[in-house]
Parts: sequence; structure tokens; C-alpha cells
Amino acid sequence: MRKAYMFSAGLILLSLCTTACGKQEVKGDLKGQPLNGTWIGTGNAIGYDEDYNIETQTLTITEDGHISLDDADQDTDNLDGAIFVESDDSFSIQLSEKPEKLTLPAGWGEMKSEDTITYEQLSDQQMVLTYNDISYFFCKDTLLRSGDISPLYNLGENNIWYSNDGQSSPENTFTFELFDNYAELYSISPNNSKALITSFYYLSNKDDSFHFYTNIRKEKDLPGILSSIPKGKGEVTLQLHCEDETLSVGYNEKNITFYNNVIYGLETDSDSYRLCDKGFHFNFEEKEYRGHFKMNTDKNSLYLYIDDMKDADKLQTICGEVDIDEKHKNWIWYFDKDLSGKTTEKDSDLYRTFSAYNGIKVKYNLKDNQLFMKTGDDSYNTKLFDYVPSSEESTEKETKND
Repeated sequence: MRKAYMFSAGLILLSLCTTACGKQEVKGDLKGQPLNGTWIGTGNAIGYDEDYNIETQTLTITEDGHISLDDADQDTDNLDGAIFVESDDSFSIQLSEKPEKLTLPAGWGEMKSEDTITYEQLSDQQMVLTYNDISYFFCKDTLLRSGDISPLYNLGENNIWYSNDGQSSPENTFTFELFDNYAELYSISPNNSKALITSFYYLSNKDDSFHFYTNIRKEKDLPGILSSIPKGKGEVTLQLHCEDETLSVGYNEKNITFYNNVIYGLETDSDSYRLCDKGFHFNFEEKEYRGHFKMNTDKNSLYLYIDDMKDADKLQTICGEVDIDEKHKNWIWYFDKDLSGKTTEKDSDLYRTFSAYNGIKVKYNLKDNQLFMKTGDDSYNTKLFDYVPSSEESTEKETKND
């Protein structure tokens, strides 16, 4: 059961001043309180599709009661104002700009000064904000900066699972898709039309028992045994277990089996497929490197290998697993210290440089034979070539992906 987080009455009396409208404005005593700090948007509005995505947005609540929501990708101010506390679970905002001058999140476009936003503090690291019945899930930046990946993301080698094993033709197929801090459930019609049913936002887990926050909208139909999950917003516990190329999802002691996308075969035309056995050149920290993608057959995962080009006679290579999120056009690279230690010295510049980037998220765009990558302030636009390794080296041949 989650611990309830709220402002203590004594602290509010010390930290708030009365305004002309009778509400109380936070004035500098949010230090140490759960609401205070920097929060990162997670996925989409709860129960809604990518049109409501908030992953690039950062919410900041300062000690003096200032609140802002900024979009790093678009360089826009989406929300800006001061908090007025109304109760233990809601506050209103005095907007610093007219609403039409702000790029408000999807579903919040009708917001006016002094409108009420409700909040639910799920933990000191997780929070839900709701306006006009549209809820967004936020995680503290300290949680994301820790580099820890939730057990949800590491359940299996694959992150997209299908309720169809490819041997039958049901009226609808369902997919259960795993991300770092949330999962999404979709239905796929016989004509391959895909529609979101709901999202499950990761709160905690103990072994195979995963605790989520979700929103089951009234018009959405859940598959089979999941149909008994109560409609509306709230917390739910699912049993998730991955074994032998299948993912078991259980609720109330009943289970539904999902199969990985290799068996089902719906996503054969994927970016992972197009990147596999392709190479590219790039410069990093004033040094030239060559990267190439290849399947690691021992782990059944796509790997990115990086070669130091300074000495072609004594090639040094490091590598790591690439986990591609094609929906949001980014991948996470996990440095493989064991394999890298076999192909280069651990005290080499190559090993030390790239081992420091374990868990880095890279935004990408792939078009024909052009690969665009961006991480932080650095961006790379490079041309792919066929990578064909030989006993000592590889040959490079430019190609255009079909």
C-alpha cells in the first residue's frame, strides 16, 4: 500500500500567505516537500494515445511556489505561473501569461487563471496531475538520473508482445508493450488497425507482482481476464512473468499469454531490421570512430559495436546492447563490459570513454541510407553502408535501404 504524502497543516500555516481571493499562495517553504522539485513527463496522458504525449516535457515546482512546464524539444513554455493551495490534493495556478500564449498539454487547452489542478502523490518520486479529467504521470528527475531501469523494462529480450501466436485468426489481437516506466495495451483489428486501450504506469514491484497506476476508460474493452479490472483511474496489481518466448499477464489468479514479435512476425519491417549489419562513421570528442549494428546471437539482441579507427592494424572495439523504441524514435544503449573487455583493454581510451555512457538514450531518425542521431547537445547525420566483416576487417559498401 502506498504511503500518503501531503503538506502538513503546520507547514502550510507557516509557509502560506492569504491572498485577496481567499486562497493561500505558497511562499518559499516547499523545501523538502514532495511536490517541490523537477519532474519528468512519462508516456502519454493516462489512458490516451500518442497525441497526448508528454515525454519531452519537464515540470518544475520551486521552493517559492513557482510552477512551470517546459518542452525541451520544442523550446516552448507550456505552463507558467504560481501555485495557490486549495486542499491536500488540489491547487490552482495564477498563470503568468494569457492561456493563448502558452502551449498547454493536450487536453488542458481550456485552462484559465485560477482553474484547479488536482494532484495525487503516489510516492515521493511519482505524481499524477489532472485537469479537465486528463491526467499526466510524472517521475522525479532524481529517479531518472539514477540510471536505474525499472524491472518492467527488463522482463524479457523483447518489449512488444502479442496475444496471437501467429497460428490462429482471432477477431482482435492484443499487444502488451513494455517501456522503462510504463506499459501500453493495444488492440489490433484483422486489417492491422492499431488502437490504444490503456496504459499502465509502473509504481513498484515485488518479484512477479507489479503495481501500476492506470485509467480504464468506459468505452474501452479489455481482453479476456483483464476485463474485470475496475473502470476509471486507480491502482492495479498485475502478475508478469516471462519465460520461453512468452509473457504471462495475470489478474485475479487468471492469466493471458502473450508471444514475442519474432513468433508473431507483425513487425518484420522494423528499424532494428533495417539497421542490422549496417555501419557508419562519426566523430566524437575530436576522434574518429566507426559504428556498426549486428545481432548478438548468444543474447538474441541487436548490438552496436564501436571501433577506434586510429590504428587499423590493431582494431579495438567495444559494444553494447541497443534497445530500440521505434514508436518514440529513440534507443537506449547498454554497455557490455564483459564482451568489450575481450576486444579492447579496459584502461584504453576507447573503453573508458564509452563505458561512461552506459544507459544513454539516443534520439534517432532513419530515412533510406541516412541515420540521424541526437543525444544531449550533440547531433550526428551520417550515411549507412553495408557492413560485412571478414577475418581481419570488414568491407564497406554504400547502400540504399529499400
